[in-house]
Amino acid sequence: MELWLLIGSAVLVYVMSAWLHPYVKCEACDGKGKHAGALFSYATRPCHRCSGTGLRRRFTATLIGVGKRRKTTSRFQRATSSFKDTNSG
Repeated sequence: MELWLLIGSAVLVYVMSAWLHPYVKCEACDGKGKHAGALFSYATRPCHRCSGTGLRRRFTATLIGVGKRRKTTSRFQRATSSFKDTNSG
């Protein structure tokens, strides 16, 4: 009986922690929100995992539906319309 009470309270504390703090630092960019270039280290691009925020949603926060879903971005983004207009023929 006491073991179940201990396990239940531990799960409750963990879920409350995910509710209060749904985001953790992104491991891909180390929380910076950008990646440096391999050849030219001064050139940067937004992180594709966290969409440049430096944060990612915890798994438990995703399960309980807390926090905003990240914007979907691809590593290779399409050219914008202004880019197409200036470089077209």
